[in-house]
Amino acid sequence: MPLAPTARAWLDQMSAAGLPPPQWLPLAQFRQMARAWVATHPVPVARVEDRLLSGPGGPLAVRLYWPDAPAPHRMLVYAHGGGFVRGDLDTHDHVCRELCTTAPCLVVSVDYRLAPEHPFPAALEDCLFATRWAHTHAVALGGDARSLLVAGDSAGGNLVAMVCLRAREARDPPIQGQLLFYPVTAHYDPPTPSYGEFAEGYFLTRDTMRWFIDLYLGAAQSPVDAFPLLATDLRDLPPALVMTAECDPLRDEGRAYADRLRDAGVDCSHRCVSGMLHGFMAQTDLHPQARDAMGEACAWIRAIPCGR
Repeated sequence: MPLAPTARAWLDQMSAAGLPPPQWLPLAQFRQMARAWVATHPVPVARVEDRLLSGPGGPLAVRLYWPDAPAPHRMLVYAHGGGFVRGDLDTHDHVCRELCTTAPCLVVSVDYRLAPEHPFPAALEDCLFATRWAHTHAVALGGDARSLLVAGDSAGGNLVAMVCLRAREARDPPIQGQLLFYPVTAHYDPPTPSYGEFAEGYFLTRDTMRWFIDLYLGAAQSPVDAFPLLATDLRDLPPALVMTAECDPLRDEGRAYADRLRDAGVDCSHRCVSGMLHGFMAQTDLHPQARDAMGEACAWIRAIPCGR
């Protein structure tokens, strides 16, 4: 299927802007560009609060969103995308607000450390710490510790999938579901067919993904511990919803991870959203398909038992 008309119009607008590839820009400028795209009319929620935790690498900022609904709330720890090298609490504020109000759930957004200043496993350690913090403090926050979920997009999808693997091994914390939007699940070598099919001209490029991953891994000798698709055992992981975009280099690895989860006996649903580009879940104001996908994701969250 070709690009959806709204996706084509947005892609044409981006092309007309003449922006160079991210790897050609100073990192500070690349990060600032993400902040310039923040939604100007955020979805209202009942309450928002920024907190600073004592994380594994120093101060760790989180942002909490409360829904306008009776407590206790489902707890959703969110890890933003950005190729492991950019993104923060502000760049994905709109996504967290939509999840908070539509699910509804108490969202904990994590401002994890970024590469290349902090390569693997810094971001993963921060996300795991924040997930355990959310579980420990659930009652005080008005949440239900028995209804803890994790979610993330792109690089963030990678991080929360890895959090689930780490939590399974340590049996801490108990995670009831994982919501993965077009996740990075594998190294770029060997490439999947979608890496070649959408190598250029579809917003996220093959070369940019290679740059992201190289910066994230840094001096790590092996990518095995950094990508969930490379894990040898996927049994006993939390139920999952994996959403991928049809016109995205990451499409096939997301589908492959969903297939492996199901093969391992995990309750996993997968939906490839037709005509969409990487990042579409942050554009529910532009694409009907994105609005539908967000509605489906929030319905999936609501199906997780809460307040038992």
